[in-house]
Amino acid sequence: MTIFDADALLVRSVPYGESDLVATFVTAEEGKVAAIVRGGRKSTKRFGGALEPLHTVRVRIDDKRGRGGDLGVLREAQLVKIRGRVATDLDALDCAGTALRWARSLIPARTAEELAWATLTGFLDALDEGIGTEISPRMLLAVTAIRLLGDVGYGLELERCVGCQKPCPEGRAAYLDVRRGGLVCTACGGARRRIDTEVRKAALLAQRASSMPDAFHELVISERTAKVLLELVHETLAAHVDLEP
Repeated sequence: MTIFDADALLVRSVPYGESDLVATFVTAEEGKVAAIVRGGRKSTKRFGGALEPLHTVRVRIDDKRGRGGDLGVLREAQLVKIRGRVATDLDALDCAGTALRWARSLIPARTAEELAWATLTGFLDALDEGIGTEISPRMLLAVTAIRLLGDVGYGLELERCVGCQKPCPEGRAAYLDVRRGGLVCTACGGARRRIDTEVRKAALLAQRASSMPDAFHELVISERTAKVLLELVHETLAAHVDLEP
């Protein structure tokens, strides 16, 4: 029997058979992991509130790989960090759900994703702590989304042309093609979308911040910039992955 323990975030829970659930988690050490929750549809007493999204939980999973199936079996789940304030704000709850849905599509199964894990938990912590402040959930989500793309290998090149590699001065607007992965200068054909200096600067700062707290504290963006950044993320995701509903 192979058992592993990890801190995790629940990103999906669906019925399985008459009484079980299949819970999908993301972790730093194992990436995305799916496990059967025996009797999970009939009773939640065994795991209490540990099988709810938003909170960090410590899971113990019996790994069934190599023994006739890809699904593990959840043996234990205990709350490690509760983020109860997020559920009291509809905008925060919606943004949290969006980030977890993206993570479910972006993070591969059984692959260590320490950077993505740090980004997600940092976002959820900031969201929980920021309820009622001037920093809106959409602003936090926009910064998180740009970093998350980079964490899993889909980061946009915002410093130089992806065609000829010519650097683009930071104070300039630029053409951006998400399918090609970043900026495209006019000599290489340009692109339909043009991002202004404010949007480009914000995305660069989000990418370069050494940690999530630094990214949130150093980067104050407008709602308009947040909107454009989120549009870029949606376009990038649509170009590279199949987004799960």
